[in-house]
Amino acid sequence: PVEADDQPGERYHDEDGLGSDFLLAATLMRRLAANDLESARHEVAHWPAAEPLIFDKLRLVAITHQAIFESSEVTAQLDKVSDESFWGQALERELLHCLRSRWPTLAPPDRASIEARVMAGPQDDTRSPDHLRRDAGIRLAWLQLQSLVLSADAESFLADCRTMSEWKEEWVRSADVGLG
Repeated sequence: PVEADDQPGERYHDEDGLGSDFLLAATLMRRLAANDLESARHEVAHWPAAEPLIFDKLRLVAITHQAIFESSEVTAQLDKVSDESFWGQALERELLHCLRSRWPTLAPPDRASIEARVMAGPQDDTRSPDHLRRDAGIRLAWLQLQSLVLSADAESFLADCRTMSEWKEEWVRSADVGLG
């Protein structure tokens, strides 16, 4: 986890390894943004796409930080997050918390764009269409559970997902437990 939350239980903190390096990088990014916003934005713009797990996670931290990106820039920044990171379990918590943080400030067309990506599902995925649809529905349902407003299209998609035989509401409640 990158941000504190009110979830019960203790958090694992990697004392010496990639986890601690990442937490240090996230702290330094926040500090840079507080002291030199343009340099922070420049830094994010030059992160390589070749390392999605690390730099997509840092990008989600940057997007969540309201001062680094204006609401009008959030969708474009999320579009830079790879499908692997957007749909993988490793960054699911960070993605959901990022969306929860920024959703209320997004314009309806920006929300609709994000919802469309969620409803479309990942490209080139070998899982069954029902599995992909369920995963998309769980993310939308989690946003709804956070009292965030969804479009009529997303609400309809979600209502359809909830009729699936393999749908479980407990998956919605635990969607942000995450592995990252």
